[in-house]
Amino acid sequence: MAEQDMATAAKNVWTSKLKSVFKESHVVSDMFFGFIIFCLEKFIEKEFTCPCKVPWNCLLATAYFFSPAVAVFLLLMKIKDFQVNMDSKERYKILLSSFFLAILWILIVFWDGRSFACARTSWSGSYVEIDKAAPQKWCKPANLTPSQESDYINKTQHFFSLSQGIGMGLFIVLILGSVVYFFSHDVKGKGEAPEPTIKQDMELVDILPQVASPERVKKECAKKGRATI
Repeated sequence: MAEQDMATAAKNVWTSKLKSVFKESHVVSDMFFGFIIFCLEKFIEKEFTCPCKVPWNCLLATAYFFSPAVAVFLLLMKIKDFQVNMDSKERYKILLSSFFLAILWILIVFWDGRSFACARTSWSGSYVEIDKAAPQKWCKPANLTPSQESDYINKTQHFFSLSQGIGMGLFIVLILGSVVYFFSHDVKGKGEAPEPTIKQDMELVDILPQVASPERVKKECAKKGRATI
């Protein structure tokens, strides 16, 4: 019983430390979850199978695109302890970080191409690999002539190319957005004057009366040999 309590306590301490690190450093949390997202997509893509039936193609592909993205967004919001009444700057950082990783999942799925090609497929068939283009797969209808099969394969490969083009566009947008964010954040941080501390305020209060006092003026004039009142 005591060993179980110690294990539970150690687990709670480790979890609290991990959450603390994620809250304090958005970069660390983004890198960690970005790696998890990449590994998860690689694992799931091996199990992805297009039903090759309308309208199930589009429904399955849409769920594959957006369900994990929404789950990642909500999970990050929870881990980073997002609250509506928190500081606006911190709230903006958490929202942006969580949204970035959700978009990262969608980007990876677009780059893979299988889900998009499945969603655009408007015919029924069997889900098989394309000859000399593995791991690309397509829905192969039955009883096709060689010319028809070639046309269907060309359409499917066009869907793959279009999907990867969209993924590349999203990647460029994310990179540019990240550069603009970090550049503006860095410039803003350098341009802001540091707020005076309490000690600096007290020293300023002590100095100001001396600057304009008559006694100080007389002393300065006496040192320079001038007449004083």
